[in-house]
Amino acid sequence: MPARTMGARVTDSPNSHTARATSIRCRFHVSMAGALGIGGDLRNWSEEDLAWARMLVGQYKRIRPVVHGGVQYRLDHDAVQYVTRDEVVVFQFQPSASTRTTARTLLRGLDLDARYRDEDTGAVHEGAVLLGHGLPPLLPFDRASELVHLRRLPR
Repeated sequence: MPARTMGARVTDSPNSHTARATSIRCRFHVSMAGALGIGGDLRNWSEEDLAWARMLVGQYKRIRPVVHGGVQYRLDHDAVQYVTRDEVVVFQFQPSASTRTTARTLLRGLDLDARYRDEDTGAVHEGAVLLGHGLPPLLPFDRASELVHLRRLPR
């Protein structure tokens, strides 16, 4: 299904059905890969979680055109990527530290000759390197997640 049609709600932690605790960041990242909504009781969220929520909603607003309008690639190692002509958004997930992989996440659909800047770190990556070498694996934590937002640099 297209990401724009997938209603995805950030719920409370621990989850009322599974009793598993998941960080606010991971809960948002899962929901940001679709049409983000908040289904948790904000009155019970800590000030720290509310601060994270404000930051992550702002980040979602910046990446939403890519997630909703880009080409979607389901990548190995619990990752999904969205690509437009000038932007790339990658979500990496690690459901369990016991299933951790040390393999890198190879990206798809990029221009081999282009350069891409990470919008959070400012690091610049070659398209050929992202396609052939990929992104590093996540840290060994349960329910870890990462969002990478890349912007294609002009030639």
